[in-house]
Amino acid sequence: MKALHKYITEGYSGAGLILTCRGKVLFQLRRHPRCWAFIGGGINPSVDHDFLDCAIREVFEESGITVDRNAVDKTPVHVVGFGRYRWELYHAELPEETVPSGSQEFSDEYVGYAWVSLKDYRRELKAVRPYPLFFFVSHQMRKLSSSYSGREGR
Repeated sequence: MKALHKYITEGYSGAGLILTCRGKVLFQLRRHPRCWAFIGGGINPSVDHDFLDCAIREVFEESGITVDRNAVDKTPVHVVGFGRYRWELYHAELPEETVPSGSQEFSDEYVGYAWVSLKDYRRELKAVRPYPLFFFVSHQMRKLSSSYSGREGR
């Protein structure tokens, strides 16, 4: 929560993407803090036109996965904002399970990745590496499940 307080007071904003494929979801094991999260990062006003641009750019930089803007659901799964802080999380269904291979330039931000079941992600992530979930992940997964029910396996 200390980091969140810093983001609120300093005005950090950013976006991320939940990537799914046929009933699985891609998680990133972040380096600082060491936890499982979705891929995302800070908005760069000189490059990003909006939060969705930020999310797509961050996914490419950190995972090497190219996501077409038209493939992203335009309604965010989760939006958090207070003070000068704003974070938007979007969802995109990929046609195939892509193996992440992020840019070496950003490798200090993450340790690894795991494709896990949407329904049993907690147990499967613990089996891969027993680290906690980022503090909003459980809420975001519930919203994803309710918003996109019936879409799994497509």
